[in-house]
Amino acid sequence: MLNIESIPIVKYDNFLKSKYISWSSVGGRVEKYPEWYFGDSIMCYFDNISCSFIFSFRFYDNKIFLVLKFKPQEYKLKINDSVSFLFEDNALLNYTITTEPYKAGVYSEFDSNKFPDFFETLIPISINDVELFSKRNLYNYALNFKSYKLIGGNREKGAFWKAGCSYDNDNNPYHKKETFQDALRLFATTFLEVINIEIPDYKEIIDFIPNDEICFVYLMHDLKTNFYKLLIRNKQVGCF
Repeated sequence: MLNIESIPIVKYDNFLKSKYISWSSVGGRVEKYPEWYFGDSIMCYFDNISCSFIFSFRFYDNKIFLVLKFKPQEYKLKINDSVSFLFEDNALLNYTITTEPYKAGVYSEFDSNKFPDFFETLIPISINDVELFSKRNLYNYALNFKSYKLIGGNREKGAFWKAGCSYDNDNNPYHKKETFQDALRLFATTFLEVINIEIPDYKEIIDFIPNDEICFVYLMHDLKTNFYKLLIRNKQVGCF
């Protein structure tokens, strides 16, 4: 039986007065130094390119975050870049990066003794979004840059990677797309269960507004007629 379990780490931050939930293993990738091998994240790949797509969930400062990690020699995420997740039934989640990515640590390259830097950025998400990850299959994912896009999810093999397994073994069950789907759903489910157990009184604080929901309100006063006019302008559709 495949090991695709995810093992959480729960700590208490005395400064933030909040529990901190991270991972020692995701998808069964039990590693001595998970932070060196991205064992604390889902690691998959883009179509027709060797770049990695690395993401995780984290509970920090009483908020839920989607964590995006990247190797700067493959690509660099910046403010206003975005990430998209397309699920079955065409359910779509799209997030825009609003904070500058920061250097988060080093990772180990398997073919050398080098330990290059990796970066990460945190994107606040809702608990309903995590539930979508836990209940539906993820068909495609994409990173959207200013001048190009990286798309993944169409590979039949190599979608999910497990430490110690050869990339060239076509019969490796950890390389199958179904394994990736199962591991991701279980990962999200485990995250929700840990929040429910460790923070039973958790109340979601939404302090972010999706770009397509930003509105501007205008109040105009006609001095001749003494009438007032109220306009609401949505960023996407204009005035109505």
